[in-house]
Amino acid sequence: MYYISTGPDAREEDLLSASTLRLARSHQLRILIADESRLIAESFMFTLDSDPTLDAIGYSLDGRNALELIASLEPEAVLVGPELGGMSQLKFCELVHQLVPDMLVITLQRRLVPIEVEALYAAGVSACVPLACSADELLHELAAAKERLKRRLASAAEPELAYEGALSA
Repeated sequence: MYYISTGPDAREEDLLSASTLRLARSHQLRILIADESRLIAESFMFTLDSDPTLDAIGYSLDGRNALELIASLEPEAVLVGPELGGMSQLKFCELVHQLVPDMLVITLQRRLVPIEVEALYAAGVSACVPLACSADELLHELAAAKERLKRRLASAAEPELAYEGALSA
């Protein structure tokens, strides 16, 4: 089951509820895809579905709608295509970082131009991947991003556990 939205004109009966999607298995990295091309978005949905550790929860063809989906569906990662309806890739990444600072954001780039990649990393992007990468390369990058997320969550929990241990002593 996927939450698929074509933008602000989507009909309510075409959309699945967020609560249905939250039933996804917890061992999977939940990923939202944001790209204005339905063909690209659906091809990445197919690619991500081939890996049992990933859960492509849906896609949006519009930047503003994708931000709404991030807020409501709470994915751990977002895969951002080079073109996004309604806003630039950089602006979208900046807004995602403001909305969810710990979100894994992987961008797909037509060309890896150093100054553009640097701006994306400054905006909170986790990784920049060439659009022409193979499915294996994309899955490898997502696996690495998932491991970074696990380490980040584990390190964030350590001070909390140390504090609880100090209280019980």
